Amino acid sequence: MVANTSPIFGLTSKTTCLATSGTGSTSLTSPTNLTTLYTAGSDGGLFMGIHAKATASTTAAMIRLWFTPSGGSRALLAEINTAAVTPSSTLASAEVTYTPQLMSIINGLEGLPMASGDKIEINTHNSEVWTVTSYAVDF
Repeated sequence: MVANTSPIFGLTSKTTCLATSGTGSTSLTSPTNLTTLYTAGSDGGLFMGIHAKATASTTAAMIRLWFTPSGGSRALLAEINTAAVTPSSTLASAEVTYTPQLMSIINGLEGLPMASGDKIEINTHNSEVWTVTSYAVDF
């Protein structure tokens, strides 16, 4: 499908909800146990962020987002601090939100512009499972 180019608008919403692998990785250069959140479509896309909610008790740690350009080398995009929380009837499980630093505004949408085939992946520092909702749009 041809992108809306004059002016450019998002063509297809790519909101997804998934769970992290549950196996931690401490590396800041060679991550393992990655889960793909978003792959930009054939006309590129815009990654707008995530919301993550723990599914059990958590420890103070990090959730890491990785950017891999199509045919390029993976790079650490962001580290999101997570709190130590033991959920109960009076205390909700941990949750975090991440929005990329303002990279671009395209007709009111803020986010990270991505070329065709670029990917956003996620992993956790500790062995914990998080339900992650990602927000993106393909052009």
